[in-house]
Amino acid sequence: MDEEKANLIAYVKSGKNRLKVLEIIKKHKKLVFASDIADEVGIRVNHMGTLLRELAEKGLLNNPNPSNKRQKLYQISEKGKEILNYFKE
Repeated sequence: MDEEKANLIAYVKSGKNRLKVLEIIKKHKKLVFASDIADEVGIRVNHMGTLLRELAEKGLLNNPNPSNKRQKLYQISEKGKEILNYFKE
């Protein structure tokens, strides 16, 4: 296992909702709004926005409409799927 992957696993594991968010987005198999994810996780949308932005910056999520500041859509990236699979083993 390389250092980047180990660091991402530690990052996901150290956050209360990070793994749950990745699982929810993967389950949807389509683009998802932050508000939809926040409803499923049970946290406020402003907190979810911060969490999603961090996950995207780490390369675990894709944001195909970054210019839309109000209604961002997210999907899990290949790197995110790889990290999520680590927790399923």
